Amino acid sequence: MDVPDIDSGLFGLVLDTKAGPSDPTADYQDMLAAMTRELRERFQAFQQQRLIAERLAADEEAGEAARKGAQADAKAASDTLLLMVRILEKIDTLQRAVAHDREARAETDFDGQAYDRLRAEFGVLVEARAKELAGDLAAELVSRNKQCEPDRPGVAPPPDQSGQEA
Repeated sequence: MDVPDIDSGLFGLVLDTKAGPSDPTADYQDMLAAMTRELRERFQAFQQQRLIAERLAADEEAGEAARKGAQADAKAASDTLLLMVRILEKIDTLQRAVAHDREARAETDFDGQAYDRLRAEFGVLVEARAKELAGDLAAELVSRNKQCEPDRPGVAPPPDQSGQEA
C-alpha cells in the first residue's frame, strides 16, 4: 500500500478539536481568496498559450492545418480568458457582499455592553492624552520659571517696550 507523504497536501487540513466554532464567512472568504489566486495563475497561463497560438497562426511558414489549429487554440484561449474574467468579477462581488454582511452584523451586535466597553476605552485614551499634554505644559512652565528674574521668582520679566536696553 502506498502511503502519501505528509507534505503532499493530503494531510494539509488539520482539525483543532480545542478550537471554538469557526466563522463560516471567514471560511467562505478564504475559499474565495484561494479561488482568486488559482484563477489568476491559470489566467496567466492561458494568456501565454494565446500568445503562442497567435504567433503560430501568423507564421507563414507553418502549414495551413497548423495555422488553423493555432487560430482555434487562440480563440479557445481567448474565450477561456473572458470566462475567467467574468468568474473573477463574480468572486469580487461575492467578497464585497461578505464584507458588507460582516459590517452589518457588527453593527447589529453592538449592544449596551459593547457601547460601555468602547466608552471606557475612549475614556482611557482621552485621559492618557490629557496626562501627556499636562506633562508637556508642566515642563514648559518649569522651563519658563528658570528664565525668570532672580528677585521675582515665578514671574517672567515684562517685555521691554521702550526699545532701550536696561
